[in-house]
Amino acid sequence: AAKRTGFIALAGAIFVYNLIDCIQKKNVDAFLKVALKMLLVVVVFAVAYSFLATKFNLTLLDRMETITSDGGSGRDDIYTGVLHAILRSDFFDIFFGHGMSGIQVVFGRKSGAHNDFLEFMYNYGIFSVVLLIYVYVKMVLMCIKMTKSGYPGAKSVGASIVISLLMSFSSPSVTFKIE
Repeated sequence: AAKRTGFIALAGAIFVYNLIDCIQKKNVDAFLKVALKMLLVVVVFAVAYSFLATKFNLTLLDRMETITSDGGSGRDDIYTGVLHAILRSDFFDIFFGHGMSGIQVVFGRKSGAHNDFLEFMYNYGIFSVVLLIYVYVKMVLMCIKMTKSGYPGAKSVGASIVISLLMSFSSPSVTFKIE
């Protein structure tokens, strides 16, 4: 799923990068042109990929097509399992978590929640999730300020936030215990 998520994150980052560029230039027409170019690139990519996939037996688009039927490579079952584990937790654990690598107990392996927000919630409690959300909100607000002030790095910051956020929603979240 990292390939799917990476592809979606890259597309989102390119979109946000160009959106911020057009906002800074105050040019809606430029944004529409960029959006149409992106659509053209996606169509060309899909056609080229289809050809290459047939020739070299590539599976990325097949996995994109099966995302609803396979539950994101089983992530829907993992998310459900983590949510049930959180809901079964006592008051203390909901607020302060089960400790580092606590999520591994739920699944009995080194794989995590495949979602940083769920993993933080289970391992470190609600306060850690609130802190994580706060960090993202601050980054978005900073990016908006940068965009309004015309800072040239705003496009890169916006693209980075999109990549980070999207990857956080479906990351493997493999945790390691230092012994």
